[in-house]
Amino acid sequence: MSRIIGGLSDHFLITEHSFKNKVKFCPEDVSGIEDNALWWHYFDFGEYEMNKNRPKVDIPQYDEDKISIVRNIYLQQAQGKRLVIKNASNILRIDFIKEMFPNALFVFCIRNPWHTLQSMTIKQNRSFLLRTVRINQIDNDLFVRAAASWNESVRLYIQNKNTNWYYAKYEDLLHHTFFNIKKLFSFLEINDQEYIEKATKIPFTNNKNYFYIKKHINRHKNKDQIIQLLEHGCRYFSYSLNIRQNKGNRIVYHLNRLTSKIK
Repeated sequence: MSRIIGGLSDHFLITEHSFKNKVKFCPEDVSGIEDNALWWHYFDFGEYEMNKNRPKVDIPQYDEDKISIVRNIYLQQAQGKRLVIKNASNILRIDFIKEMFPNALFVFCIRNPWHTLQSMTIKQNRSFLLRTVRINQIDNDLFVRAAASWNESVRLYIQNKNTNWYYAKYEDLLHHTFFNIKKLFSFLEINDQEYIEKATKIPFTNNKNYFYIKKHINRHKNKDQIIQLLEHGCRYFSYSLNIRQNKGNRIVYHLNRLTSKIK
């Protein structure tokens, strides 16, 4: 999504990714800025994780002067271009962004929760989790916290959405790319037919093998809690709670991982 919107010549993309040098991953982000690091550097977040420079709760303490400072940094980077910020953690900072940019448009990208949970847990990387007081109070279980992060994102979307918000389902972009990019660009008031054709050729990750998440959820001691956390969002966005409906093949999964390591 960030590549589709940020790739326009009159748009300037900033993401939370630290590996800006991986050109194939997101070549449209030439900012050199890690969006989270920008927030963490200028704002006070209270308590920080031990031996790490990231906060325990990723919601900054309100400071009008620092809001102005970060806003100016964004604008200086964009140099008159339309600013595009991609950072999943910014769902927790909506009020700050609204104060920085009162006319901001928000694009909420949602995908199948089982796919989301798989990508959030498969490498045991907790940096993908949202950090809030509520999530931090949950039993220190990666799968439960991943489900709680998905739940919290959906809750905040529903709480904040208005005419300045647009939601896009990843699966719709994947299977009906041209039509859904046109809808998105209509919302963003972008009228560039030639670029729409180009954007449809940006590669998507189409991982339909859910073996990993199926294996772990089906035997998980907190499976009922995970299902409960996903239930409202699944109902709201018409996703199936039944993980068995997702494809998952052990052999294909391990072959894909082996191929990835070889590459």
